[in-house]
Amino acid sequence: MQKDEKKTEGDQTPADEHIRVRKIESGAVIDHLPSGSAFRVLEALGIDESFPGTVSVLINAPSSQYGLKDIIKVEGRELSKSDLEKAAIIAPYATVNVVRNFKVVEKFRVRVPDVITGIVDCPNVRCITNREGKSEFLVQERDPLKIRCRYCLKTYHYKELAGMTRREGALDKWMKS
Repeated sequence: MQKDEKKTEGDQTPADEHIRVRKIESGAVIDHLPSGSAFRVLEALGIDESFPGTVSVLINAPSSQYGLKDIIKVEGRELSKSDLEKAAIIAPYATVNVVRNFKVVEKFRVRVPDVITGIVDCPNVRCITNREGKSEFLVQERDPLKIRCRYCLKTYHYKELAGMTRREGALDKWMKS
């Protein structure tokens, strides 16, 4: 293609072949999600059809490192510490790119916090946190995730987290898979 020629929709360069979703102006890109987990992450973040910004989801995108992965692009919202902790519980190896003016200004890997406060409910019906106060779990292991309630001292594993999130229904489908 000559310098003076305009590129049309059908014209593709080798670099364009890998672009599946357009760049975002500002917001966050959550990359390296386990294949099939994107909608669970969105649910845990409280992002649904009422979200005012654009959300792009790639499922089963090729990954040289993981085989297949999911990617989420959220335009118009930067992720809070609480958002990042929720994402880390579902996808502990995810990376987040913070985008401003179409440029990545920060890139980091999510991290499961040492203490998970107010994100999940304790499944022990006798635990005091179910009647009053915020739940608090100490992370005993990160891979696979194993947490212990600070109040009733019961321990729960990764697959037992179904139904525990403060956001109704979040993580349920993920944990059943």
